[in-house]
Amino acid sequence: MESNSLSKTQVFSSSTKFLIVSWSDSIVKGVSAIFIPFKYILIIVLGFYPKNTLITKIKGCTIINQLSHFKLLIISYLVFSVSALKSQEIDDTNNRDYCSGYLSEVYGTLDPIEDPLIRTNIEKFFDQNFDNTSHLNYDLYYDIKKKKFITNFKNSDLSDYKKVNYPNFEIIILNAHIKNVIFNNPHGNYCPAFGDNCKSNSIDLYFKAAEDFSTSWNNYTDPIDYLNYDFKHSQCYNFLNTNILKKNFISDLNLYIQILLGQ
Repeated sequence: MESNSLSKTQVFSSSTKFLIVSWSDSIVKGVSAIFIPFKYILIIVLGFYPKNTLITKIKGCTIINQLSHFKLLIISYLVFSVSALKSQEIDDTNNRDYCSGYLSEVYGTLDPIEDPLIRTNIEKFFDQNFDNTSHLNYDLYYDIKKKKFITNFKNSDLSDYKKVNYPNFEIIILNAHIKNVIFNNPHGNYCPAFGDNCKSNSIDLYFKAAEDFSTSWNNYTDPIDYLNYDFKHSQCYNFLNTNILKKNFISDLNLYIQILLGQ
């Protein structure tokens, strides 16, 4: 693009800081996961206690006495459940931190390739390994003054805008990265790609992914070999999908550009 616009590589690969975790969703799911089974454990255990064991009523509240073993069981269950949920949450966060860096490097390396044959082969790789890719080839139009892609093509003089083509592999990779950056943290701290005050572990994983990609990429002379033998089996490959609508992609891309430009 011209000097006052962004190239596709700038839009994506200059994100050397990003990611996000929606804590509220995690907490709601965690509470549900713990207290729904707790209710049924209580019912089952109480069924084994004789009526004379137990029950004192104080101000409408039923208190269960002489159930020390039961209390230990419940405490152990809660501790284990919280630990398991926290562990899963950390694993998910670490994976997103890592893949934000990895997908950024993949996009930033594939996008500048100019050889038509290589680009065609890359497109074929994505056609062969993903369903429903036929619609994923967009000609988008960039408004240099407003610094965003237009979303309304009707009744527009397209000659006023910069035309940019996005083939299937750029759309799929960029969409996966944007979804991680923006929609996993609606509160705006897009660590480690763009966020401030990111945890050191988050940043370390981001840059480790970049190093891992560089090592993998340098093992091959043909990009298709890298895609087939490394990328296809990476932990970040699962983030890719083709359930993408053009209008939504443009909207997400514009928001991504705003974040990149700090607007």
